[in-house]
Amino acid sequence: MRILLDLRWMKPGYTGGIEIQSRAFLNTLLDNDRSNQITVLIPSESFFDFDFTGHPNFIFVNADGPSYFFHRLLEKLHLRHSDPATISVAGHDLHCDIAISMAGYTHPDLQTLPTLLVVPDIQHEYFPQNFTNQELASRRHSFTTSIHNAQMICAISSFTRQTLIDKLQLPAEKIKVTPLAADPNITQPVAPDVQVSVLQKYSLNTGYLFYPALTWPHKNH
Repeated sequence: MRILLDLRWMKPGYTGGIEIQSRAFLNTLLDNDRSNQITVLIPSESFFDFDFTGHPNFIFVNADGPSYFFHRLLEKLHLRHSDPATISVAGHDLHCDIAISMAGYTHPDLQTLPTLLVVPDIQHEYFPQNFTNQELASRRHSFTTSIHNAQMICAISSFTRQTLIDKLQLPAEKIKVTPLAADPNITQPVAPDVQVSVLQKYSLNTGYLFYPALTWPHKNH
């Protein structure tokens, strides 16, 4: 199968847990997939973060270089034909059977492809006050359109799955719950002397609170 993994949005440090999840997912694919042809669209800031040597079934495409924008302009001016089954990025004609998007929405230029969409949440439907009118309108359009057009939805929790059913009237059978797992680095035991040195370094006593997330309002920190 020819799979397109769209990570064009993944500029380091901007999207919180979705970036961590997507990086872990891609590393897992690199470790385990030897049969599918996987094309990864990735921004230049993250292009060299992954070691894809020895993985001939993976193609990494720099998705924000000058060539990418030149070919996108040609398509918008109708000077370059875009086949519904072909995505042209950075001068490459990418033939794909299915697109995977991890960010809760599908890029407009992938809407003609069958898509598998990973949805972390639809917070804008529950906390619209956290967004400007323009942001809210944009999210409602892009998320709702993408979610309804996708062939399959992966919700990261049963709660997210239920919100999609309640707010967007999505058929329950279209949504699979794919719970997140902790990164193996988090579950590794820490030597007692390292624990002591860290507590001393940050002047911490037993009972401290560690908050490993961005301070966005919906996080309820």
